Amino acid sequence: MIQFIKQCRTRLLAWSIHQLALPVIRLLCRIDKFPFTEHDLRKMEPGTLGALLLAFWDRHDLGLLKYYEGHDIKHAILGYPADDRGEACLQYFLLGNGYRSFPVLISAAISFFIMPEFHRDMRIAYIRGKQTPSLVGVNWLGLLSTPAVAVIEQLRIAPAKIRQPKFRGKHLPQLNWLRLWWWAVRANVAR
Repeated sequence: MIQFIKQCRTRLLAWSIHQLALPVIRLLCRIDKFPFTEHDLRKMEPGTLGALLLAFWDRHDLGLLKYYEGHDIKHAILGYPADDRGEACLQYFLLGNGYRSFPVLISAAISFFIMPEFHRDMRIAYIRGKQTPSLVGVNWLGLLSTPAVAVIEQLRIAPAKIRQPKFRGKHLPQLNWLRLWWWAVRANVAR
């Protein structure tokens, strides 16, 4: 049951990003064409932001997705993985950092309601975003050939603090809102 709910929320989050937010971005914003291919990134020196982006794609079985390059660069440089927790934390980092775009707001709101067990991580990411000087307007494409460590130092990005999930025995982390819902159902049936 819990696994099914997690799959549904992953699909909802993906839908909100790919089907809801991306069309709005394409209508309202001018997105620069990504000037590199995966082959170009593989030729870059190890340790550069481009090599870090490629490693991020390889680690998560992703590839070059049109219009998502900048988003993936932020995942790679900030250290948030490409999973539900990492996506929620990235959105809250961006929110704390001053991004107020429609995609960030909608993804953060959806994440808040469908991932209550990550609220603490979202708060930590939001605070990290507040502690980092504004990244709005950074030319990420121009930094791809720059060493990633130099980019982190130059932009003064606060270090990541993502906590590991707490496992209870062999089971997945418990969903507090699911337990509350089940308790309410049982209380109403008992009446």
